[in-house]
Amino acid sequence: INLREAIEEARNHAESTSDETQKRAFALKGIHHLRRYFELIVFQSYLQSTEPDTRQSFETVETFVKNRPVIKTFEKELFAEGIDALKPLERVDAKEGMADPDEVTKVVANRSGSILSASTILKSDFFLNLQKMSLP
Repeated sequence: INLREAIEEARNHAESTSDETQKRAFALKGIHHLRRYFELIVFQSYLQSTEPDTRQSFETVETFVKNRPVIKTFEKELFAEGIDALKPLERVDAKEGMADPDEVTKVVANRSGSILSASTILKSDFFLNLQKMSLP
């Protein structure tokens, strides 16, 4: 099963049906697939963070998630949205003053500071426009 296609298909069915019972069923199915996709992303992140070694030296997936509270934050926010979580992100057109991806790559590659050295990134480098508007 292709989870991305299954999520999109469930969303399309939920949006196109007029029967509220069917709409809810399709939305729940889409959210179920979205949760599975999210869990696969978290697991892939866990696999990429572990070095091949004996099993005794690995942290468990559960410990990995507990040590990264941002994962639970994403999960809570994602699933609190209900059917709105299934809506695709809208593509943002480049605005004046906004760096294009090539410029960002060049800046990141050429960093030479004691804290941010070459090829190190900030969360804001990778997740553009990701901020909590409720924070000062």
